[in-house]
Amino acid sequence: MKWIAGAALAVLLCGAAACGSSDVKADTFKSALKDRTDLTNAEATCVVTKTYKAFDQAAINDLYTASDQKDLDASDQKKFETIVEGCVKR
Repeated sequence: MKWIAGAALAVLLCGAAACGSSDVKADTFKSALKDRTDLTNAEATCVVTKTYKAFDQAAINDLYTASDQKDLDASDQKKFETIVEGCVKR
């Protein structure tokens, strides 16, 4: 199960140059999860809903635009992985 959370985070990392610098909208975040992972629509919806409740917009932007996991705050990374693990029951 842990690999799913790591994979979900890894595929979101696209770098600020590729993703732009504006605030990431929930539908964009969800589309990225669905396009770059094997999450179902329900799983992606769960991850996005909980992510947008757990993080402020600045942290969401950081999750989405970081070019490497090393660029992320460790506690934010862990919190996101916990969200994914809670939403994906495989």
